[in-house]
Parts: sequence; C-alpha cells; structure tokens
Amino acid sequence: FQSDIFQQIIDEDPEYRDMFDGFTYYRNNVGGFPTTYLSVMYILSGKLYDNSIPISQFLNDTSLNSSLPILLKENGFRADIKSQMGRINGRSEIYDVIDTDFSASHEDIPEIASLYQLTFFRFVPQAMKQYFIFKSINMKKANELPDMTVYHDFKSAVHVSAPERTFKIFHLTSPHPGTYLNEALEYDESSPYNSTAKASLKISHALLDSLKRNDIYDNSLIFVIGDHGTGSGRDLVSGGIPLMLVKSFNSTGPLKISDAPVTLGDIPKTIAEELRIGNNFTGS
Repeated sequence: FQSDIFQQIIDEDPEYRDMFDGFTYYRNNVGGFPTTYLSVMYILSGKLYDNSIPISQFLNDTSLNSSLPILLKENGFRADIKSQMGRINGRSEIYDVIDTDFSASHEDIPEIASLYQLTFFRFVPQAMKQYFIFKSINMKKANELPDMTVYHDFKSAVHVSAPERTFKIFHLTSPHPGTYLNEALEYDESSPYNSTAKASLKISHALLDSLKRNDIYDNSLIFVIGDHGTGSGRDLVSGGIPLMLVKSFNSTGPLKISDAPVTLGDIPKTIAEELRIGNNFTGS
C-alpha cells in the first residue's frame, strides 16, 4: 500500500479519513525493502538484511532471538498470525495460533503459471494471442477471494476469547496486484490501484468497527501499514514509501497527519516502549 495514494484518497473522499478514529497518518514513512519477503521481518524486528548470512538463516535467527513477537511472548503475551500471502515465518515457538493460507511452495505456483502464459503468448501466432490474455489462475467471485473471507470474519466473528494481552498480525493481499477488488468490494479484474486500495481500507475498517463493538478499541495499540509501496524493479522510490497509520492506546479524535520521519523498522521499538518492556530494538 503506497503511502501517497492514501493521501489522495482522503483528499478526495472524507469517508476514508473518518474511518480512522484516533489514528495518526505518518506520511513521511519509508520502508526497508521494496518487496514483501524481507519487509515483514523488518517490521517485526527493525533489522535490515545485509547479505552477510543466508536469508533463511537470517529469518530463523531473527524470529527466534530478536523479534517483537518473541519478546512479547516472553513477557506474557499471546501471539497470533493470520496471513493471506504467506511470507511470515510462522513458528510454533513464537505464535499460539498460526493461520496461513499459502505454504512457501504454493506461493510460487501463480508465478510459474504466469511464466508459462507469457511464454505461450510470445510464440503463438497473432490470431491466437487473444486466448492468452493474463488472468488469475482460479477466477473467483469477490466473496471467494482471501481478503473478502477475512472481511466477513471481521464483520461477524470477532469476539474477545482470551483474557491475556494479545498481539495479532493480519496480513492481507490487497492492494497487491491480482487481488481484483474494487472499492465496492466487488470482483473486478479491471479495478485501478486506487479502487483496490480503498477496498483494503474498508476491510481494515471492518476490524476496527468490531473492536469498538467489543469495547477493546480504546485499549488497543493498532498499526495499519503496507509492507512496501507499489514500485518494483528500478522504481525503488514508490516501492519504499508504504502506508503507516498508528492509533495509540486510548487515542481518539479525527485523523491527524504527521510529517515526522519514521520507518517501518520503528514499529518494534514503539510497541515495546509503549508497553514499558525492556528491549534492544533499534529505531525510535
């Protein structure tokens, strides 16, 4: 979710500004990586991968020894993750509930299929190219899309089931390319980026509403963030400016806008300091 797109959305439609009661929009935020794979660990640890050790070793070592979830776990928190995209190092030593829809091997299937489609498209005669227009492997209606399943859960199934303090991660797909949702939460293959971004904000708002209905909104520290922007390849600038919305404990009132320089890597430090938990995280 690219940060400046959020600015455009709230400028054009106050409805989206009103969704985020008590939040601050940090529009001068930068990420650590332009893709998801290493961004998630940066968000959860504040650590940047420097290519000095294999990536798999970095992810495992950081998750188990110096990540926010493991610190919270050691301080009496329950930790749950639900990921629609995978890319989170879900380990039973860290998380109490692990709900990931895609294993690492399954994540590569769409990319492999797209490669085959591209190859066919390049070499078939011109008259046949119309049959290789790129579409999703499994064309689904809106309610069958992963994020819409989460949306309906947020609307109906959220309840307070555990008395202990809880840390939860919800990792959604939209507005990642290929999510096919428009702002009306309808299946739409031609949906422009801004429209899909609005859909993800509505899905997030459904969770916020549920927290209010359960009287735990005020007593929650909430981050609504992108793990990276829209850029890819050489477009590192747009890829490096993900959304950052933050609601502190007991914060209320209209959405505020801050130009303070922040990064996704500040999140672990912020949470630990807010909870008064000793930590060695970098950042502010």
